[in-house]
Amino acid sequence: MLRNPTLYGLAANAPTRDITLEERRADLIHSAATILDKNNLVKYDRKSGYFQVTDLGRIASYYYITHGTISTYNEHLKPMMGDIELCRLFSLSEEFK
Repeated sequence: MLRNPTLYGLAANAPTRDITLEERRADLIHSAATILDKNNLVKYDRKSGYFQVTDLGRIASYYYITHGTISTYNEHLKPMMGDIELCRLFSLSEEFK
């Protein structure tokens, strides 16, 4: 990030204001944790910064399933889906793009 600040969306003078880029790293971590929490992949306590992985998060990590795919599954998966509906839902996975 220090070698090429614009690649990471930083202002050109950001390294002079925050030498270790701690603020930017904290923003990136918070943004990622919020997305993962929204998709029930982790439980994230914003005040303490504590992460707790969920079973769904472990499964997604083990099988390299993106948070976008999990979001799609959370939105469309129903308890009584037939084989055709399940195949259609799985075809919406980001991993198939």
